[in-house]
This record gives sequence, C-alpha cells and structure tokens, in this order.
Amino acid sequence: MMYVDLNPIRAGVTPSLEQSDFTSIQQRIREYQQTKTSAKQPPPHKAQFQLLPFVGAEHQE
Repeated sequence: MMYVDLNPIRAGVTPSLEQSDFTSIQQRIREYQQTKTSAKQPPPHKAQFQLLPFVGAEHQE
C-alpha cells in the first residue's frame, strides 16, 4: 500500500501525500486527523466511504 501511495510523489505528479489525488492516502490522512482533533461522529443520514484498517502484517514471536 505504501508503494502505491508514494508512486505519484516519485513520478513528480504531486509534491506531497496530502495533495495526492490518485491514491487513498489523502482520505486516510484526513480521517486520521479527524479522529485526533474531534471525537464527533458524522450524522447517521450522511453516507461516507470508510476505508478498512490494514490487517495481516502482525508478527509472531
């Protein structure tokens, strides 16, 4: 996922992840900042696209 998120920067299409319109990183950054600054939930009538958390890279001892 990180490889794909960084492709627009490597290609010189965008100067930062926050300005990248071609991957989901923009939305993930916004959602992360929202949860840090506010505990408010959106109104139930407002539909939002939610990204699933990344699962599967847990390490075992």
